[in-house]
Amino acid sequence: MKKKLSRIHSHTMELPRLIVVGNNNLSQLGKFLKTLSNPKKVSLISGKNVKSILGKKIEKSLTVSKIKFRWELATSNDPDIQIKKILC
Repeated sequence: MKKKLSRIHSHTMELPRLIVVGNNNLSQLGKFLKTLSNPKKVSLISGKNVKSILGKKIEKSLTVSKIKFRWELATSNDPDIQIKKILC
């Protein structure tokens, strides 16, 4: 008997034209963002596990690049729920 798999809802993500792929890039995140648009502040959307593992390294990179940041902890994989949470 085959188990019926539930379908995953599709979603759209807009990425910058320039992306970095590879290992050990997080320490250069702030510098990379500066080359894209020179932001003053960014929002970081992540689950609690990713934040607990990588958060300090990301924060250090952004701080060195003088980019302010705000963490938004994701509680759902549904983008509509996350957007409503952030905007409220």
